Amino acid sequence: FGRAQLNDVRRARRLVAMAAAAARRPSGKVATVFDRDEERAGAYDFLENPAVKADALAAVLFEATAARTHPGETVYVVIDGTTLTLTDRKEVRELGRVGSPNRAARGIQVMNAFAVAADGVPLGLIDQIYWIRDALEVMPKNERTARNQQRPFEEKECANFARAAESAVGRLAKVGVRACFVIDREADNTDILFALGRLD
Repeated sequence: FGRAQLNDVRRARRLVAMAAAAARRPSGKVATVFDRDEERAGAYDFLENPAVKADALAAVLFEATAARTHPGETVYVVIDGTTLTLTDRKEVRELGRVGSPNRAARGIQVMNAFAVAADGVPLGLIDQIYWIRDALEVMPKNERTARNQQRPFEEKECANFARAAESAVGRLAKVGVRACFVIDREADNTDILFALGRLD
């Protein structure tokens, strides 16, 4: 994290300190990770700072994962989607619908690409995509299915499997490493499989 491009050395120092504290106490909550008032206040200031961009933090994380590999080897890239359900009773956050259409929940969708060495050692995230779903249009299920079948692959959520894979391949290729993909039933889709096949 010390190599993150945050345009201020103090922000970079804060990020390194926060990452070290989170590694020592990985609770997921700022108030639990940082028990001293000044550390907690600094962490909240950092997280709420509009000058701190998530892309800059992610880029250095993905770069560090690629740097843990060895040229010439093959790395497994496990790609899977998940949902983060977040509390937003007043609906003031920029969140979208998650889960079943019959269940009113809000949050974000995430696609993770996780690198694993051939001997099973976890290396870290090599890519991550997150997005917010639009509100669900009210229409009969058969009409929605027919409409979705006509949409181009690039406009569908499942295309994020291919996007994450392409980014992972690019990062690993820079360090001379080949990717072998591991996906579950969610990605059992002709368009996804053809897209993955074109990456080699």
